[in-house]
Amino acid sequence: MRSSLEVWYKRSYVYKILAATLLLNLLGISMVVNRQAFRIALGGDRVVAKDPKRAVVRNRDHLAIDTRSDPEEAVVFENISRDIPYLPIEDLNNIHYKNRNLNHSCAWYPSFRDIQIHNDYWQEFHNRNITYYLFGAYLDNRPSVVYDHPMVRVLTMIHFIAANASDYPPTYCQLWYKEKPEPVITLASDLRRIWYYDWGHGPEHNYAHLLGCPVSEEHKKWIPKTVSLVVSPCDKATNNVKVFYQPLKEDEQKKGFAVCVKGLDYPYVDVSHRLVEYVETLRSLGAEKIMMYNLQVHPNTTKVLKYYEETGFLEYRPFSLSLEVSNLNEYRHMEMAKNGFAYILHEVVPYNDCLYRNMYLYKYVAVIDVDEILMPLGKYSNWSQLMEYGEKITNPNCKHFASYCFRCIYFPQYAEKPVYSKDIPPYFYMMQHVHRVKEHIRPQWATKCLHNTERVIATHNHFPIQWIWDVCPSFSFESADAQLQHYREPPLKDTLDDPVVDTSLWRFKDDVIERSMKVFEDLSFFEEVSYDD
Repeated sequence: MRSSLEVWYKRSYVYKILAATLLLNLLGISMVVNRQAFRIALGGDRVVAKDPKRAVVRNRDHLAIDTRSDPEEAVVFENISRDIPYLPIEDLNNIHYKNRNLNHSCAWYPSFRDIQIHNDYWQEFHNRNITYYLFGAYLDNRPSVVYDHPMVRVLTMIHFIAANASDYPPTYCQLWYKEKPEPVITLASDLRRIWYYDWGHGPEHNYAHLLGCPVSEEHKKWIPKTVSLVVSPCDKATNNVKVFYQPLKEDEQKKGFAVCVKGLDYPYVDVSHRLVEYVETLRSLGAEKIMMYNLQVHPNTTKVLKYYEETGFLEYRPFSLSLEVSNLNEYRHMEMAKNGFAYILHEVVPYNDCLYRNMYLYKYVAVIDVDEILMPLGKYSNWSQLMEYGEKITNPNCKHFASYCFRCIYFPQYAEKPVYSKDIPPYFYMMQHVHRVKEHIRPQWATKCLHNTERVIATHNHFPIQWIWDVCPSFSFESADAQLQHYREPPLKDTLDDPVVDTSLWRFKDDVIERSMKVFEDLSFFEEVSYDD
């Protein structure tokens, strides 16, 4: 028995020695392999990736850096022109333009360094102690508006507002043409305030205006390329703005409806899904183009905007504020939150820029926010049907109206209420929020409108503010025919207590949901869920 145990212990001891030897050999091999891998990595050969199906080659002799050289100057100018579309950068740096002037001592063409740019998209002009911030310029030759006397309208914020046009200092326009090297100099006229003086006129704010630069009779056949504002006719300007002009082509007819939306400022909250539902609802109503302005939005919202921009249905334009504050995104967002009135004063700038960019191409522009829908009701199922009726409306004093407006009704959140329809995905905000307050706001209060582009000269957020002389300003639809559905909390909280159900938007439900789901799919917005076998 002892002999057997001794044999077993000896064998066990041998096995342990063999196991230890094998382990040491394995460790040695591993160390050699690791040293070899380290040496190979330094030398620049093959390194096996964690994924056994894929090998990655790391060449340690070279870095994967961008080796492109500086772009050609023409490419830089093209990029600037894209980023600042109101600036004629291609002319400002043109050596052949340096000699453009009225004469050797008068009205020299401004150079690249002469232009005073403010917050990226504005150009400064100082007249006496008043500062003008120029945003855009547009050739207006609408027969119903200017008759046979076209003019270039300059859209500007001015650090001043007066009750009378005569209180503004004289300003001259230098109109520059491709066809001639000298400017055509005219006295600015037809000043239009896009804000009523009686609403408030504190000296701490900037106020929107349109300045008219008449086009002389002998130059009506030409299209001004740029315009500069100066104090005296012979001054060298500190500003030079492209004149926008996009008339119908010979074989083209005016379309129906464009939509104008102010600067989007949603830097933190993802509103991408709501924006898709909003855009597709506008499409069902009859919108043929949407123009939005960029301040700052969430990355997912940017994806949606770029998606629609690539289809040509949406145009997304740059924007900033003319205030003497930083244009950095978060600083500007904070400034807008703390100085809301200043932002309200700026809202009319994108609205009027949009009006003038679309006035030749579309019969009407809708001026609304992303939480508002101009909703036809009853027998009218889209904007075309509604406006066919609206244009026939007259009264003893008015044969025509400049704008056609919708009475406001609030659709609050009612967060305590459950999802209204299980047949509609819960992320369709407007389709699910069918509870509204009972009473409409009275006409002309908190209203939004469809503006006739042949009759409106300037628009405010809520109604036309300048229009042609032979029409009345606005007609307000009866609430049985149309309403402004505003998806926000009402200012009067006691109106929340007696809600009613309004599913008028559901007439577009199937089409809006189908198109929206395709967009969500195309953008990979649906949540990916994995299941274990």
